[in-house]
Amino acid sequence: MYISDMVLLDEIPEDLKNDKDLLAGCVAGAILKEEYLSLLKKAGFSVEILDEDSDISKRNYRGLPVESLKLKAWI
Repeated sequence: MYISDMVLLDEIPEDLKNDKDLLAGCVAGAILKEEYLSLLKKAGFSVEILDEDSDISKRNYRGLPVESLKLKAWI
């Protein structure tokens, strides 16, 4: 499968996890990148990272430690 999702590069403060705009942008509910990849691998998937857009943070998310991760996962 192909996935495009937001992941955290570092934790964000609790008050931002409840921000409606960040929730709509898939940031407030995002998990750490390494945890995301680990969960896929623990579920039995092989993972290939296709693209990592860390500039999205500067463009859309006030410089928060997030990136758009695009990957391929297969069993």
